[in-house]
Amino acid sequence: NDKLSLPGYVYRKLIGEVKARAESRKETDMKQTVNAESPEEMATRTRAVRQDVHGIIKYITATLLEVRPGFCSSPRITEMSATAVETLVFGEVYDYVMAEIVAETLEKDKCLESKLINLRTEAEAAGVQVDTHISEDAMQSLKMITSQHSVAEKLRCSVELLEYVSNEGSNANMGADCLLKLVCQHLALASVPNLNAECVFLEEFARDQQLLQGKEGYALVTLQASLHFLNASQKLVDDIFHEDD
Repeated sequence: NDKLSLPGYVYRKLIGEVKARAESRKETDMKQTVNAESPEEMATRTRAVRQDVHGIIKYITATLLEVRPGFCSSPRITEMSATAVETLVFGEVYDYVMAEIVAETLEKDKCLESKLINLRTEAEAAGVQVDTHISEDAMQSLKMITSQHSVAEKLRCSVELLEYVSNEGSNANMGADCLLKLVCQHLALASVPNLNAECVFLEEFARDQQLLQGKEGYALVTLQASLHFLNASQKLVDDIFHEDD
Protein backbone atom coordinates (compact mmCIF):
# COMPACT_ATOMS: atom_id res chain seq x y z
CA ASN A 1 0.00 0.00 0.00
CA ASP A 2 3.08 2.28 -0.07
CA LYS A 3 2.19 4.87 -2.71
CA LEU A 4 5.85 5.61 -3.40
CA SER A 5 6.85 1.99 -4.02
CA LEU A 6 6.80 0.10 -7.30
CA PRO A 7 4.56 -2.69 -5.87
CA GLY A 8 2.17 -0.06 -4.54
CA TYR A 9 1.97 1.66 -7.92
CA VAL A 10 1.48 -1.64 -9.75
CA TYR A 11 -1.17 -2.67 -7.22
CA ARG A 12 -3.24 0.50 -7.60
CA LYS A 13 -3.07 0.53 -11.40
CA LEU A 14 -3.99 -3.14 -11.82
CA ILE A 15 -6.81 -3.06 -9.27
CA GLY A 16 -8.26 -0.02 -11.03
CA GLU A 17 -8.05 -1.82 -14.37
CA VAL A 18 -9.78 -4.96 -13.04
CA LYS A 19 -12.64 -2.89 -11.62
CA ALA A 20 -13.01 -0.91 -14.85
CA ARG A 21 -13.03 -4.08 -16.96
CA ALA A 22 -15.61 -5.72 -14.65
CA GLU A 23 -17.92 -2.71 -14.85
CA SER A 24 -17.49 -2.58 -18.63
CA ARG A 25 -18.49 -6.24 -18.90
CA LYS A 26 -21.63 -5.56 -16.86
CA GLU A 27 -22.69 -2.91 -19.36
CA THR A 28 -21.88 -5.19 -22.29
CA ASP A 29 -23.85 -8.07 -20.75
CA MET A 30 -26.92 -5.88 -20.46
CA LYS A 31 -26.71 -4.90 -24.12
CA GLN A 32 -26.15 -8.26 -25.76
CA THR A 33 -28.00 -11.53 -25.48
CA VAL A 34 -26.32 -14.75 -24.41
CA ASN A 35 -27.76 -16.49 -27.51
CA ALA A 36 -25.52 -14.37 -29.71
CA GLU A 37 -22.40 -15.95 -28.19
CA SER A 38 -20.63 -19.15 -29.06
CA PRO A 39 -19.96 -21.63 -26.21
CA GLU A 40 -16.27 -20.65 -26.30
CA GLU A 41 -17.08 -16.94 -26.05
CA MET A 42 -19.53 -17.59 -23.20
CA ALA A 43 -16.95 -19.65 -21.25
CA THR A 44 -14.35 -16.91 -21.64
CA ARG A 45 -16.79 -14.19 -20.59
CA THR A 46 -18.04 -16.04 -17.53
CA ARG A 47 -14.48 -16.53 -16.21
CA ALA A 48 -13.12 -13.15 -17.23
CA VAL A 49 -12.95 -11.58 -13.75
CA ARG A 50 -11.28 -14.65 -12.25
CA GLN A 51 -8.71 -14.71 -15.02
CA ASP A 52 -7.91 -11.05 -14.38
CA VAL A 53 -7.59 -11.62 -10.64
CA HIS A 54 -5.32 -14.64 -11.05
CA GLY A 55 -3.11 -12.49 -13.25
CA ILE A 56 -2.81 -9.51 -10.93
CA ILE A 57 -2.19 -11.65 -7.84
CA LYS A 58 0.67 -13.36 -9.69
CA TYR A 59 2.09 -10.14 -11.10
CA ILE A 60 1.87 -8.09 -7.91
CA THR A 61 3.44 -10.90 -5.88
CA ALA A 62 6.28 -11.21 -8.39
CA THR A 63 6.85 -7.44 -8.31
CA LEU A 64 6.89 -7.40 -4.51
CA LEU A 65 9.41 -10.25 -4.30
CA GLU A 66 11.60 -8.58 -6.93
CA VAL A 67 11.91 -5.27 -5.09
CA ARG A 68 11.91 -6.83 -1.60
CA PRO A 69 14.31 -9.79 -1.98
CA GLY A 70 14.26 -10.31 1.79
CA PHE A 71 10.76 -11.71 1.38
CA CYS A 72 12.34 -14.63 -0.48
CA SER A 73 14.65 -15.51 2.41
CA SER A 74 12.50 -18.50 3.44
CA PRO A 75 9.49 -20.39 2.06
CA ARG A 76 7.45 -19.32 5.08
CA ILE A 77 8.08 -15.59 4.53
CA THR A 78 7.42 -15.96 0.80
CA GLU A 79 4.12 -17.70 1.53
CA MET A 80 3.17 -14.99 4.04
CA SER A 81 3.91 -12.34 1.38
CA ALA A 82 1.74 -14.15 -1.18
CA THR A 83 -1.10 -14.42 1.34
CA ALA A 84 -0.81 -10.71 2.17
CA VAL A 85 -1.02 -9.77 -1.53
CA GLU A 86 -4.00 -12.07 -2.03
CA THR A 87 -5.80 -10.58 0.98
CA LEU A 88 -5.23 -7.02 -0.28
CA VAL A 89 -6.46 -7.87 -3.78
CA PHE A 90 -9.61 -9.61 -2.60
CA GLY A 91 -10.28 -6.71 -0.26
CA GLU A 92 -10.82 -4.67 -3.44
CA VAL A 93 -12.32 -7.10 -5.97
CA TYR A 94 -14.00 -9.85 -3.93
CA ASP A 95 -17.53 -8.75 -4.79
CA TYR A 96 -16.80 -8.86 -8.53
CA VAL A 97 -15.27 -12.34 -8.23
CA MET A 98 -18.09 -13.77 -6.15
CA ALA A 99 -20.77 -12.26 -8.38
CA GLU A 100 -19.22 -14.11 -11.32
CA ILE A 101 -19.03 -17.40 -9.41
CA VAL A 102 -22.55 -17.09 -7.96
CA ALA A 103 -23.91 -16.60 -11.49
CA GLU A 104 -22.05 -19.74 -12.60
CA THR A 105 -23.38 -21.92 -9.76
CA LEU A 106 -26.83 -20.31 -9.58
CA GLU A 107 -28.87 -23.29 -10.77
CA LYS A 108 -26.97 -25.76 -8.64
CA ASP A 109 -27.35 -23.61 -5.52
CA LYS A 110 -31.05 -23.02 -6.21
CA CYS A 111 -31.59 -26.77 -6.50
CA LEU A 112 -29.72 -27.44 -3.25
CA GLU A 113 -31.49 -24.69 -1.33
CA SER A 114 -34.88 -25.99 -2.49
CA LYS A 115 -34.01 -29.37 -0.97
CA LEU A 116 -32.76 -27.85 2.29
CA ILE A 117 -35.54 -25.33 2.90
CA ASN A 118 -38.05 -27.92 4.10
CA LEU A 119 -35.54 -30.33 5.61
CA ARG A 120 -36.51 -29.79 9.24
CA THR A 121 -40.21 -30.12 8.48
CA GLU A 122 -39.65 -33.36 6.58
CA ALA A 123 -37.47 -34.74 9.38
CA GLU A 124 -40.05 -33.92 12.05
CA ALA A 125 -42.76 -35.61 9.97
CA ALA A 126 -40.57 -38.71 9.81
CA GLY A 127 -39.91 -38.58 13.55
CA VAL A 128 -36.20 -37.83 13.06
CA GLN A 129 -34.33 -35.57 15.50
CA VAL A 130 -31.86 -33.52 13.44
CA ASP A 131 -30.08 -31.55 16.17
CA THR A 132 -28.72 -34.48 18.18
CA HIS A 133 -25.08 -34.11 17.10
CA ILE A 134 -25.02 -30.48 16.00
CA SER A 135 -22.27 -28.25 17.40
CA GLU A 136 -23.20 -24.59 17.75
CA ASP A 137 -19.52 -23.62 17.48
CA ALA A 138 -19.26 -25.56 14.22
CA MET A 139 -22.39 -23.86 12.90
CA GLN A 140 -20.93 -20.47 13.76
CA SER A 141 -17.66 -21.25 11.95
CA LEU A 142 -19.61 -22.43 8.91
CA LYS A 143 -21.72 -19.29 8.79
CA MET A 144 -18.59 -17.14 9.11
CA ILE A 145 -17.17 -18.52 5.84
CA THR A 146 -19.48 -16.32 3.76
CA SER A 147 -18.42 -13.15 5.61
CA GLN A 148 -14.71 -13.67 4.93
CA HIS A 149 -13.20 -12.18 1.80
CA SER A 150 -9.90 -14.05 1.54
CA VAL A 151 -8.95 -17.65 0.87
CA ALA A 152 -6.87 -17.82 4.05
CA GLU A 153 -9.77 -16.77 6.29
CA LYS A 154 -12.31 -19.00 4.54
CA LEU A 155 -9.94 -21.96 4.96
CA ARG A 156 -9.41 -21.08 8.63
CA CYS A 157 -13.17 -21.16 9.21
CA SER A 158 -13.36 -24.49 7.34
CA VAL A 159 -10.65 -25.98 9.56
CA GLU A 160 -12.46 -24.75 12.68
CA LEU A 161 -15.69 -26.29 11.38
CA LEU A 162 -14.04 -29.70 10.99
CA GLU A 163 -12.37 -29.51 14.40
CA TYR A 164 -15.66 -28.71 16.16
CA VAL A 165 -17.52 -31.41 14.23
CA SER A 166 -14.78 -33.94 14.99
CA ASN A 167 -14.96 -33.09 18.69
CA GLU A 168 -18.74 -33.51 18.60
CA GLY A 169 -18.32 -36.93 17.03
CA SER A 170 -15.70 -37.97 19.58
CA ASN A 171 -17.89 -36.87 22.48
CA ALA A 172 -20.69 -39.04 21.07
CA ASN A 173 -18.28 -41.99 20.65
CA MET A 174 -18.77 -41.93 16.91
CA GLY A 175 -16.07 -43.31 14.63
CA ALA A 176 -14.00 -41.29 12.18
CA ASP A 177 -16.07 -42.72 9.32
CA CYS A 178 -19.03 -40.71 10.63
CA LEU A 179 -17.22 -37.38 10.13
CA LEU A 180 -18.51 -36.90 6.58
CA LYS A 181 -22.08 -37.56 7.68
CA LEU A 182 -21.77 -35.04 10.53
CA VAL A 183 -20.34 -32.40 8.19
CA CYS A 184 -23.28 -33.01 5.83
CA GLN A 185 -25.69 -32.50 8.72
CA HIS A 186 -24.10 -29.16 9.61
CA LEU A 187 -24.08 -27.97 5.99
CA ALA A 188 -27.71 -28.99 5.59
CA LEU A 189 -28.92 -27.13 8.68
CA ALA A 190 -26.77 -23.99 8.63
CA SER A 191 -28.85 -22.07 6.05
CA VAL A 192 -25.68 -20.74 4.43
CA PRO A 193 -26.45 -19.23 1.00
CA ASN A 194 -24.52 -20.15 -2.15
CA LEU A 195 -22.65 -23.11 -0.67
CA ASN A 196 -21.56 -24.30 -4.11
CA ALA A 197 -20.24 -20.85 -4.98
CA GLU A 198 -18.23 -20.72 -1.74
CA CYS A 199 -16.68 -24.08 -2.54
CA VAL A 200 -15.85 -23.04 -6.12
CA PHE A 201 -14.13 -19.89 -4.79
CA LEU A 202 -11.84 -22.00 -2.60
CA GLU A 203 -11.18 -24.51 -5.38
CA GLU A 204 -10.31 -21.66 -7.73
CA PHE A 205 -8.01 -19.58 -5.55
CA ALA A 206 -6.53 -21.80 -2.83
CA ARG A 207 -2.81 -22.18 -3.55
CA ASP A 208 -1.00 -25.50 -3.38
CA GLN A 209 1.12 -24.19 -0.52
CA GLN A 210 -2.01 -23.49 1.53
CA LEU A 211 -3.55 -26.89 0.82
CA LEU A 212 -0.33 -28.78 1.54
CA GLN A 213 -0.27 -27.49 5.11
CA GLY A 214 -2.45 -30.45 6.05
CA LYS A 215 -5.51 -29.21 7.87
CA GLU A 216 -6.53 -26.75 5.17
CA GLY A 217 -6.31 -29.29 2.37
CA TYR A 218 -8.19 -31.90 4.37
CA ALA A 219 -10.87 -29.37 5.27
CA LEU A 220 -11.42 -28.39 1.63
CA VAL A 221 -11.58 -32.01 0.42
CA THR A 222 -14.09 -32.84 3.17
CA LEU A 223 -16.26 -29.86 2.26
CA GLN A 224 -16.14 -30.82 -1.42
CA ALA A 225 -17.17 -34.41 -0.67
CA SER A 226 -19.96 -33.36 1.70
CA LEU A 227 -21.35 -30.81 -0.73
CA HIS A 228 -21.22 -33.29 -3.60
CA PHE A 229 -23.22 -35.74 -1.48
CA LEU A 230 -25.84 -33.11 -0.61
CA ASN A 231 -26.19 -32.07 -4.26
CA ALA A 232 -26.64 -35.68 -5.37
CA SER A 233 -28.93 -36.93 -2.60
CA GLN A 234 -32.64 -37.23 -3.34
CA LYS A 235 -33.56 -38.33 0.20
CA LEU A 236 -31.58 -36.13 2.55
CA VAL A 237 -33.37 -37.11 5.75
CA ASP A 238 -32.77 -40.81 5.12
CA ASP A 239 -29.25 -40.34 3.81
CA ILE A 240 -27.72 -38.11 6.48
CA PHE A 241 -29.88 -38.27 9.61
CA HIS A 242 -30.97 -41.87 10.00
CA GLU A 243 -28.70 -43.80 12.33
CA ASP A 244 -26.79 -46.66 10.74
CA ASP A 245 -27.67 -50.10 11.98
